[in-house]
Amino acid sequence: MSSEILGGAQDVLKGNLGGAWDVKHGYADAYTDLGIARKFGGAAAAYSLRDIGAMNGPVVRVRRESDNAEADFSASGVPFIADWVNRQTVKPLDIQALNSGGSGVRDGDFQIASAAYSLRSLGTRQATVSATGDTITAADGKYVVQVRRSRDNTIKSFTADEVSDGTLVSFVTEPSTGWNTQPTWNTIAPSGTIRSQSSTSSTSTLTFFAYGTSHTISDSSRPSHILVNEGDVVDINLTVSNIQGAASVEIRDAGTDTALDSSSTIANGTVGASFTVNSSTSGGAHIVFSSLETPSDFSDGTITINSVTVTGKTGFVRTWYDQSVTDQGGGTATGNHAIQATAAEQPKIVSSGALILQDSKPTINFDTSSKTFGFSSSLALSTTFSYFNVFNPEADAKVLHAGSSPRIDFENSNPDEVEIVSNSFGGSTKMNLSKNGFLSTQNLFSLINVSTAVSVFDGGTASSENPNTVSGSFTFTTLGGGAVQNHQELIVYATDQTDNRGAYEGNMADHYGITGVPTGANTVNGFVETWYDQSGNGRDSTQTTAARQPIIVESGTFQDGLKFTHTDTTNGKRMYVPRNTSELGTEFALVWVGKITQSESGNRTLLGGIRNVQGYNVGSVGITNIASSQSIRFTNEKTTTSQQNTDIISSSYTINEDFVAFANYDDDAVTVSVDDTVQTSTFSSTVLTSTADLRIMAGQFASGATGGIYRTQESPTGICKEVLVYDTNQSDNRPAIVTNINNKYSLF
Repeated sequence: MSSEILGGAQDVLKGNLGGAWDVKHGYADAYTDLGIARKFGGAAAAYSLRDIGAMNGPVVRVRRESDNAEADFSASGVPFIADWVNRQTVKPLDIQALNSGGSGVRDGDFQIASAAYSLRSLGTRQATVSATGDTITAADGKYVVQVRRSRDNTIKSFTADEVSDGTLVSFVTEPSTGWNTQPTWNTIAPSGTIRSQSSTSSTSTLTFFAYGTSHTISDSSRPSHILVNEGDVVDINLTVSNIQGAASVEIRDAGTDTALDSSSTIANGTVGASFTVNSSTSGGAHIVFSSLETPSDFSDGTITINSVTVTGKTGFVRTWYDQSVTDQGGGTATGNHAIQATAAEQPKIVSSGALILQDSKPTINFDTSSKTFGFSSSLALSTTFSYFNVFNPEADAKVLHAGSSPRIDFENSNPDEVEIVSNSFGGSTKMNLSKNGFLSTQNLFSLINVSTAVSVFDGGTASSENPNTVSGSFTFTTLGGGAVQNHQELIVYATDQTDNRGAYEGNMADHYGITGVPTGANTVNGFVETWYDQSGNGRDSTQTTAARQPIIVESGTFQDGLKFTHTDTTNGKRMYVPRNTSELGTEFALVWVGKITQSESGNRTLLGGIRNVQGYNVGSVGITNIASSQSIRFTNEKTTTSQQNTDIISSSYTINEDFVAFANYDDDAVTVSVDDTVQTSTFSSTVLTSTADLRIMAGQFASGATGGIYRTQESPTGICKEVLVYDTNQSDNRPAIVTNINNKYSLF
């Protein structure tokens, strides 16, 4: 990513916002001003999120917490940093391992899944599979699901795009006209007579005598004249003559003769009848005419069925294709598909003529406990595996199982629990989830079993009982069962995916709109790995230790600067300027722009190499905020026990309000200002010998030529917007520099 710079709205609109993908190069804004970093003789080092000298080059490098991807941003791209941070666009099958060198870049091996099921494409490495079982011949393709439509049991495979663009629904709901089995009218009761009958592939005509009321014409064998399933619509167009009374037509189940909808009254003339098939159907139906009566003159009645049209409304899933591959090249499909060949046990994907959705995304609906999938091969896992699942159950639900053991299931108890049961002699454990009432809502669950420790994460948050213990191996044979449930995505790895969990959860949460996930759905943190030097001198401020990188996006929100927090010596945020006091000479200036967000005791270093407590860093200088008086001080630490200071008057800054602190040193003359308040003084016997690098918002011990040891006690909490370091006298240029900053940030 170092050569790719995200430069503005075009990158955002095109989705080119990070990772190792196709990032748009070029910049929208013409460069017209050298900026304060290169004026007044030029700064020795200059950092900002605006263009103060970068000449449309990168101003900051950001690491996204969800997957540790990194990207450079020019000043015109800074307003879109939060969009990039919150967007986890690398799909699961394309996720790579973190660089072993600790750079935070994902350029290692692709993570190989044991099985991956979804109705979306899970990455460019999605497997190409065979449409085995299709009744319509199809070439191999990147299919995600195989569907049987209700009206004629035709089976066809579909890609992710065909699921979402209406192609699948059009296939399921395409009307058909004609008979599955042509009618043979052989029963009239109680005493009528069929005079004649004839049928074609799509029509049927019968003439009958039925003097007296309540005669019924049907086919006594109850055949499947038409193929139907629950929700299908059957439209019958009839021409009727020479009948009287309250005659009716209805459709009945081919197997049981049970009515599949209420009867419809018919009379002489051309009439229509429409039926919506109920759940009693066994897959076929026949037509029955009831309450027939012909005239008292003993003339015959006639019924002609002009057409029977079945509009399919239900699509059943025969195969949920495994998208995973077995190799780094991505050319070999794993092929462990989730299959249900028995029609009555197939879950649905289309109901009432519409794609079934869960929170606006397609889902597979297991609408009864009997709806399940088996696998092409048993899903055999060792004692270490990882599991990621987006689904919602309606009651206690099994997800992966082989009968009663092993299994992973969810229980609607108080609190809700996930249970994992291993193979024989392996034991089991139950873990409380982070919420109650996961029923009927979309959930993202992750489970990582490593040797004998199992951890469960609900929406990215660890179970209150993590980790627990379960031993033994796992061989799963079945997906679903036990309760009504919707499944949208299931990915299983035969490896420990702890380091990559956030990457998977972030992408899944982002795609399915699951909020509250720490690594997805607009709640992601972003950190600054490099604050680029805009002076042209190449003195970039870099922090490669992830825990120490300042925050630029917190819980999805842009911080409008670099946020420094200081929780402990390990995780405190800190940045360095690769320039030390001894290199500044006897004429220099330091400029810091930002705000203090927390009132703390003692003196805190905004910019410099000072320690701020006795045991001073000998020969160092810096700008300090004094919490007790809310004033700014310029300090030279001369010896381990002595220092000299120039202070601005008390209350020179306000907590949570931006200000600019300026300090200029020319031999012994000192000029210090906060916003437009200026103080001058002189120093005597100045010592400027420290070789410790200047720090941004971080205190230090005296020891260490490259910056010494970090100290939380002298490190302020706040947001830094801009830093300038000059190794020349800038006293005369102070008004112009401060005015330029004020024009940008409206400080005073």
